[in-house]
Amino acid sequence: MKQVAIAAAIVTAALAVTTSGQGVQRAGLNPALERNKDVLERYFTLADKGDVAGLAGVVGAGYIEHASYAADGRDALLKRVTENLQVDDAGARRERSELIRMIAEHDQVWTYSRVNAAGTAIARIEMFRLEDGKIAEHWTVQEKVNRERTNANDQWAVGKGPRSVEGQPKRVSKAVSPAELERNKLVGRLLFQYAEATDTVERKKLLDIATPEYIQHNARGSDGIQAFTTRPNPLPHHMNVRMLAEGDFVWSLNVPDFAQGAREGIERVNFNQWRIENGRLAEHWGTYESVPAQRLNTNDFLGYGRTHTRDFTR
Repeated sequence: MKQVAIAAAIVTAALAVTTSGQGVQRAGLNPALERNKDVLERYFTLADKGDVAGLAGVVGAGYIEHASYAADGRDALLKRVTENLQVDDAGARRERSELIRMIAEHDQVWTYSRVNAAGTAIARIEMFRLEDGKIAEHWTVQEKVNRERTNANDQWAVGKGPRSVEGQPKRVSKAVSPAELERNKLVGRLLFQYAEATDTVERKKLLDIATPEYIQHNARGSDGIQAFTTRPNPLPHHMNVRMLAEGDFVWSLNVPDFAQGAREGIERVNFNQWRIENGRLAEHWGTYESVPAQRLNTNDFLGYGRTHTRDFTR
């Protein structure tokens, strides 16, 4: 009986460490990162309801905004959440966001969401930095969804062909070692290194770092990596601004023709999501924004802190 009781206690303890306030927490995942993701799930829920009092509890008083469409500060964020509840004459809400998935590393959580802005579908990537359990800083890359597709893959869901995100997890379900995370990031960086190569032999190395079935979710993209190896000109140089990895996902913020310092003109920003399979790129989603020179805040679109001059130090 004593052995049975001990065994039962072990099972109970194991179950306890795999549960969190938001549901099942899979064994091996970082509890601190899961808590940060709890904050973001709560943020999306409260924003959808327009609960500004609740949001004030998860957003820091010194909140820094970098998104091109938003004014700086927590008060401006809360005002925008209230305005998003408004409906037009046709009954369409100004904006509603649906969280599709997210990854976390260090003090950041990045999210991919489907936005309905009064009937206009928008793909939105949001990058959140947390401090003391609250959202402290925010960046966004977004674009209107192109309804004309050259592939049969869903804009949002994981997998090949027509799929639905309904029932797909919003959180990473696979725990990997720090060494594997770094290897996954390297594969993402190698894509640009090889695709930007003027030497076609070097460019063909893309075939070694992607699966033959490489699934493309960009509306105008085609499945497979082969097109990158045979294009007449290499890709322009893309600066890797920052990269996050968790489980079998690597997400990367990139800027073509990057320049340090203040930027006065329109700047094209690329955001890439990859799913990694056996150390190779298996699936890709891209989000692209042309950032206007005139924005609703003066913080640099990519840098940290309240500064118009680009600064990636922290």
